[in-house]
Amino acid sequence: ERQAVLAYNTIHSGMTELGETAIAETIIAPIRRQEPGHFAFYRMSATELVRSGALRPWQLYLARVLREKTYNLVGTNGQDRYRAQMGGVVTALGFDTDLDKYAREVGRIEAQLLWAHERGMDFPPYVMRALRESIDLYRERGFGDAA
Repeated sequence: ERQAVLAYNTIHSGMTELGETAIAETIIAPIRRQEPGHFAFYRMSATELVRSGALRPWQLYLARVLREKTYNLVGTNGQDRYRAQMGGVVTALGFDTDLDKYAREVGRIEAQLLWAHERGMDFPPYVMRALRESIDLYRERGFGDAA
């Protein structure tokens, strides 16, 4: 959900800068308005599960392990073809210029709820790994600059 919020904000700004206000306001803006609600719902639900102690320590541990082993960027399903396309999206939106900042935003709630903040990390390392692999696949396939 956080990836979607960041992407729609950037797309809306880009369309507006290009003078494409009709697209920005009639297509992107309505989608952009609903995404924070989805994000907030998932955040509140997960936070309450952790805060209330509803999850036992072994369940949190299992969630950490499963999340690390199965983490994929949204919409990629772990398939190289889609991971490369997501690398293109990340690059086209300019998020690759400060990948640490983007990874911090994408992995922020996960870091707080699962574990990374306890180890002095701004985001779980698998978030950055997924982003870098996606961009690398995009560039390896000749779609982007290697710089």
